[in-house]
Amino acid sequence: MQQPDAPSLPLSSIRVDWTINARAAMRRETALEYAEALKAGAKFPPVTVFFDDSTYWLADGFHRYVAYEIAGMAAIPVEIRLGTPRAVIGQPEVPVGILPGAGGTVRWARSVGRAKALELLLTGRDVGADEALQLGWLLAIHDPADIDAAALDLARSIARMSGASIAAVKHVVDVALGSNNDALVAESDALMSLMAARNHVEPMRRFPAAGGQTRDAERDDFAGVIDRMFAS
Repeated sequence: MQQPDAPSLPLSSIRVDWTINARAAMRRETALEYAEALKAGAKFPPVTVFFDDSTYWLADGFHRYVAYEIAGMAAIPVEIRLGTPRAVIGQPEVPVGILPGAGGTVRWARSVGRAKALELLLTGRDVGADEALQLGWLLAIHDPADIDAAALDLARSIARMSGASIAAVKHVVDVALGSNNDALVAESDALMSLMAARNHVEPMRRFPAAGGQTRDAERDDFAGVIDRMFAS
């Protein structure tokens, strides 16, 4: 099995509270510099987020987050993921006729290995908190009342270290894991090909009719949503 790699989250799914920025102040010129580097193909370390049972919160990596926004990128790599016992992760793309983009397919394969990635991605099933912890997707599980404090403690304990040392360690770890650029290109090409063939149109119509995109169904009965999609 390959070593874990950072998955990505849509920028729109991450909430930001600027009062917990561990660095001195947000410097717009730094974010602009990072954005230009991203557009030129540069790779940055993942940002740190935590999940409080309903929302992903940015804990560290504020300049990188803003840079991804400025660069017009839809998703950002994340790491050190904390969750609560109610946390649920899922990739519903295959049941609706496409595949997970923005690194979703590639990073699941790198994180959990080929067999488990295929099982999760091809079935579209939900992954609960305990299994996510076992797979290494979550770093730890905390009670909802404690998770904010736990995430802030972790972020601040890292942020007080030398910024140069943090960057150097992340760089070396990334080099040790190797590049996934070719795989990301293949994933993007495959997604565009599936979209162009339009085989996703009918499944995406059946998805809301089966209860998809409703809070209760996606939280409590996502397997039932998929079953209803293919019942007829």
